[in-house]
Amino acid sequence: MYKLLVADDEKGTRKGIITKLNEIGLNFGAVMEAEDGREAFAIIKAWKPDVVIADIEMPYMDGIGLLKRTRNDFPYIKFIMISKYAGFEHVQEAINSGAEGYILKPVTLADLKEILSRVIEELNGEKRVLQAESAALELKRVNENLRFERKVNEIFYNPVIMAAEMAGNSIGNINDGGDGYCVLAILNLNTKVNESTSFDNIKTKVKMFLKAKAGNYKARVIDNLIEPRQIFIIMFGQDKFILENDINEYTNTVFYEIVEKLHIPSTMSISRVSSGITSMIYEDAKYALSHRLFSGNNRIYRYLRDFMSSKNCLHNDYKLKMLQNLIDKGDLKNIKILLRSIFIKDNSNNLQYINIMYSKCIDILVIKCHKNNIELKRFIPYNMLNGDKICCYDDLNELVEDIYDKILKITDIIGRYVTCTGNIINKTEKYILGHIDKNITVNGLAKKFLISANYYSNLFRKEKGITLTKYITDVRLDRACNLLKETDIAISEISSGVGYQDPQYFSRIFKKEIGMTPSEYRKSYGRDSKFSNKL
Repeated sequence: MYKLLVADDEKGTRKGIITKLNEIGLNFGAVMEAEDGREAFAIIKAWKPDVVIADIEMPYMDGIGLLKRTRNDFPYIKFIMISKYAGFEHVQEAINSGAEGYILKPVTLADLKEILSRVIEELNGEKRVLQAESAALELKRVNENLRFERKVNEIFYNPVIMAAEMAGNSIGNINDGGDGYCVLAILNLNTKVNESTSFDNIKTKVKMFLKAKAGNYKARVIDNLIEPRQIFIIMFGQDKFILENDINEYTNTVFYEIVEKLHIPSTMSISRVSSGITSMIYEDAKYALSHRLFSGNNRIYRYLRDFMSSKNCLHNDYKLKMLQNLIDKGDLKNIKILLRSIFIKDNSNNLQYINIMYSKCIDILVIKCHKNNIELKRFIPYNMLNGDKICCYDDLNELVEDIYDKILKITDIIGRYVTCTGNIINKTEKYILGHIDKNITVNGLAKKFLISANYYSNLFRKEKGITLTKYITDVRLDRACNLLKETDIAISEISSGVGYQDPQYFSRIFKKEIGMTPSEYRKSYGRDSKFSNKL
C-alpha cells in the first residue's frame, strides 16, 4: 500500500481530492494533507510519502519549490502538480522540475484517476525492480557466505592444509576484507541432535541472534559442517588488542543471553588472535572447548598457554593391552569397566592424557577393523580418527559411551563375520563334493553365494590354507584316485565324472599333481595291482 500527501492552501480542494481518491479505489493505504509548502515539507521528511499532489501556488513555499527541495533528499517521491492556471509556462516548469504530471483545477475524477493510475504503475514497476535487485543481492550474499563457510571448514579440517601451515606455508590462510587479525569462537549447543525435532529451529534461532548481536563488530557466523551442534563465530580487526577486547565483550554478552534468557544450554570457547584464518585458531578453540570434559558445560573457555603445559602424561600402555585382549575375547562387561578406569579414574584432569589415550583406543579399533576386512568409515567417523570429536563430548561419560558403542558394533560385525564365514566355507565344501562332475569355477561359486570373487578367494584361502582353485583340483583328483583304485571304469568316464571333459587335459593335470598318469596309477594301486594283491 502506498502513502499519499495532498498539499494545497485551499481546504476545499484538499478534501475534494481525498474524497475522489476514495471513489477511485486505488492502492493508497494512508493519506495526509498539508495547507502550505512548509508544513508539507515537514511531513515529507517525517513520513516519507510515495506520492505528493501539490498546488503550484502555496504560501511559505510553492509547489515547484517543494518539489525541488524534496528532490535533493527523497528523489524517489512522485510529484503531481495542480494549478488553476492553464498556461504553458506552468506546465513546462512543473515537468522540467521532475513532476509526473499536471492537473488543472478544478480536479476532476477522470483526470485524477488517469494520472494516478500511471504513477502507481510506475511505482509498481520500480518496486518489482527493487525486489529483484534485493533478491539478487541476497542470493549473492548467501552464495558468498556459503563459499566462505566451505573454505573455512576446509582450512579447519583438511590435513593437507594443516600440514602446509606447519611447514610454514599459508595456502589455507584467508581473511575478510583485508583485516590483519582474526579470532575464532566456537559455540557448542549442548542439545543432542536426536533429542528434539526442533533442533534445527533452535540452531537457526541462535544463529540469527548471533548475527544480530554482531552488527557493531566485523564478524561472520557460519556452521561447523562436520559437527552440527557447533557454530563458528569469526571476528576480524586491524588492532590485536582491540580485537581481543571486542571478542570478549561480544561473547560475554551473547553467551549470557543464550543461556540465561533464551534458555539454550551451551558452551563456548575462544582461540588466540591470529593473522588470518588458519587451522591454528580452530585447534586453539577446539582444545579450549575440550576442557568442559573436566570443568563442565554452560561456561566460556578461553585459550591459555598453560593449557598446553601439562606434563607427566600417563600413557597407561598396560591397560591398553588389557583393552585389546578384552576386545579379542568379546568381554564387553569388563571392557566398559576398563574404559571408565582409563578415562575417568586415571585422567587427573589432564587433557593431554585424554587426547593420547583416546587416540590409542581408536588405533586399536582401526587395527581390529583392518584385520577383519571391516569398512572403517562405517563405524569410525573421520572426526574420531583425527581426535576432533573430543571437543564434541559433553563429559567423559559420554566419551566412554561412544568408544564402547563403537567396540560393540565392531565386535558384533566380527562375530557375525565369523559365523557367516564358517557357513560359506561349509556350504562351499558340500557344493563342490556334490557337484564334482560339473564345471565349477571361482566366479561361479562367488555368484552362487552372492559375494565378490576376490573376496571369496581370499576368505577361502584364509580359512583353509589353500586357494579355492587348488581345493577344487584336489577334490577332483582325490575322487579320481578312488575310482581308479576301486573300479574298472574307463579313464575317459572317470575324467568326465570328476569334471574334466577332455581326458588328455585330465591326464596332464593328474600327472602334474600325483606324479604319474591315470593309467600308471591304476596299474600301481588298482584292484589288480601288486600292491593290491599284497593287502
